[in-house]
Amino acid sequence: MSPDATKPSHWCSVAYWEHRTRVGRLYAVYDQAVSIFYDLPQGSGFCLGQLNLEQRSESVRRTRSKIGFGILLSKEPDGVWAYNRGEH
Repeated sequence: MSPDATKPSHWCSVAYWEHRTRVGRLYAVYDQAVSIFYDLPQGSGFCLGQLNLEQRSESVRRTRSKIGFGILLSKEPDGVWAYNRGEH
């Protein structure tokens, strides 16, 4: 890519918070959809299981373990949709 080429802009930024503390980096979304999940052996998206925080409370651990397949954020012609992919 040449230095003059324009980088495509993202349509969404995802941040993950535990109580009042942001955990991990701001995740820019360039594709039409993004999966946000806790832990999957394969796939792409924003994996919360990869984020580290030294002091994690028991309630946060329990909550994160229930996220499972999480959500899918999708940019569609009529707006942005959130699809629940979790089991709970």
